[in-house]
Amino acid sequence: VDRASLSLNRTMSAIRSREFHILGLTALRAKNSVERLRGSLIAVSALFGGFGAAFTLKGLMDYSDTYKEVGNRLRVVKGEAEDLAGVEKRIFDIAQRSRSTYAATGILYSRIANSARRLLITQEDVARVTETIQKSFLVGGSTPIEATQSAIQLSQGIASNRLQGDELRSVLENPALGQLLANKISGGDIGKLRKMAAEGELTAGVIVRAFKAASGEIDALFAKTSETIGQAFIKLDNALLRYIGTNDK
Repeated sequence: VDRASLSLNRTMSAIRSREFHILGLTALRAKNSVERLRGSLIAVSALFGGFGAAFTLKGLMDYSDTYKEVGNRLRVVKGEAEDLAGVEKRIFDIAQRSRSTYAATGILYSRIANSARRLLITQEDVARVTETIQKSFLVGGSTPIEATQSAIQLSQGIASNRLQGDELRSVLENPALGQLLANKISGGDIGKLRKMAAEGELTAGVIVRAFKAASGEIDALFAKTSETIGQAFIKLDNALLRYIGTNDK
C-alpha cells in the first residue's frame, strides 16, 4: 500500500498544471455547455495524461447531470437566505473531509435538511451530522462503495422517520457503527436497539441526536485512520465532478 501511495503521489506531482489552466480557460470561454464540456475533456486529459482520455463526452455529461441532480435536491431544502453555490461548496467540503462521494453526501444532507424543522436543528447541525455519519462508515471499516450504499440507506430511514428493515441492516452490517449507535441509544445493547427499531422507536430525531452526540468521538477515531488509495480516488472523482458541474452553466 505504501508503494502504491508513493506511486500515486508521483503521478499527482507530474500534473501539468499550466497546460490544464490554459485549456481550462479556453473551455470556460466556450459559447455553450457542450463546447465547454468538450473543452473540459481536453483540459482533464492534459491534467491527468492518459487518465483523462478514459472519460468520454457522455461520461462528462453524466458528471454534469449528477451535479445538477444533487443541486436540485439542495435547492429545495436550502435556507431562504442561503446561496445554492455556497451549499454545494459545503457539500463538496464535507465529502472531501470524510472521503465520501459527493452524490451520497448531497443526498444524505438533503434528506436530513428536509427534516430539520421537524427535528428542531439548524443548518449547521445538518452539516455536522452529515459529516459525522459519512465519517462513521469509514471508521467502522466500510469500503467507499459500502459507505455510499449505507449512507443512502440510512438517509432513507431518516426521510421516512423510521430506521428499520433494510435501512437498519445497512447500519448493523458495520459492527463498529452499530455498536456506537447502541451505546448512544440503547445503553450498548444491540438486541434492544433491534427491538426499538421493530417497535418504530428509532425515529429520525433519535438517530440524528445520536450521531450529533457522537460527533466528537467519531472525529477522534477518524483522525486515526489513514487515507486509502480508493478514498483518494473518491476525492479526485469529487473534484472532477465539481469542476464539470460548476462549469456547465
